[in-house]
Amino acid sequence: MKIVVDGIIYKSSPVGGVSRVFKELLVECCNQEPSLDIVLLALRSTSLFLPCHPQIWVPDWSNFQWWNSEYNSRFENMLYRFSDFLWPLLVGDTRKMIWHSTYFTDSEHWHGRRVVTVHDMIYELFPELFSSDADESLKQAKKRCVNAADAIICVSKATQDDLLNYYGNHLKDRTWVVPNGYSMLFKQEIFSSPFETALPRGFILYIGSRNAHKNFKWFLETYASWEKKHDFHLLIVGGLWSSDELNLIDRLKISGNLHLMEHIDDRQLCYLYNQAAAFVHPSLYEGFGIPILEAMACGCPVVASRIPTTVEIAQNHPFYYEKQDQDGLIQALELAIITSKTSDRIRFGLSHAQNYSWHETARKTLQVYREIT
Repeated sequence: MKIVVDGIIYKSSPVGGVSRVFKELLVECCNQEPSLDIVLLALRSTSLFLPCHPQIWVPDWSNFQWWNSEYNSRFENMLYRFSDFLWPLLVGDTRKMIWHSTYFTDSEHWHGRRVVTVHDMIYELFPELFSSDADESLKQAKKRCVNAADAIICVSKATQDDLLNYYGNHLKDRTWVVPNGYSMLFKQEIFSSPFETALPRGFILYIGSRNAHKNFKWFLETYASWEKKHDFHLLIVGGLWSSDELNLIDRLKISGNLHLMEHIDDRQLCYLYNQAAAFVHPSLYEGFGIPILEAMACGCPVVASRIPTTVEIAQNHPFYYEKQDQDGLIQALELAIITSKTSDRIRFGLSHAQNYSWHETARKTLQVYREIT
């Protein structure tokens, strides 16, 4: 079985959630299926982030006569746009192959089967947040890719429901629910700090991007009104502050309570989950929510907005609050910070997280490949 995977996500978002999903998934698929051959259309300049396995081939573009370093950056920007013309050079006859798109690319000249993974429907459900020309182009590309696919993989039942409600129930027979997994590195344990500087004595943990649908600014405003904020600082793992965020933090007078970490590895993140008084997930919408599983697997209390995907994935483990309910969030925080690491709720989370793994994600993905060939 030969799979051709576009690597566009490793160009546009090399350290984001989607690139992490495919890095884990493709390697595990190869581990489970020795006959699998994967051609990953990506650039060696992103090799630090690419999945690595003997059954995964990343073309070395420098072997082509028309390649040289002078045109490297120009070619990098044009590679995916003109990828239609590269298939005959790379893989030959595509009729017995599968094309799996990481982020809504399609090829008019592809004659084999097509698979697309839909990670969420946020652009469609929150158009007021995504109205730029680039956003509209992505939505149109996604629509074309979904309609042309022989198999549409949805990362949760909630995402499948959103997709069918938006595009139409006629796609139902082409959709499969294949939940994401999480790294088995995340577990409840005690080990010495991997950080050179001391962490806050007690802290609430927030992880990931802070885009509008993540509801981070609202969360900051709620946190600023919490009477226990000086006892529980907020530790944020993510990118640098934006100017709007800095202005908000200054207005709320909470700069001394916030600690920002940019680049950490999984071992460090595991330590943070194990040390945190609670992990907060205030999103208005998610397609899945891998950090929730990671927190549960580390025995960390979870405070989360009551949205369909979180209820589907985490069930009764989190301390829920209704979206935009500030009093509800504060009440959930109050309950989370006094929760014992040996409580029934934490034990349930530890057990329930074991239902998810990249092994199972790969097994179900391979099943989809087999069913359409």
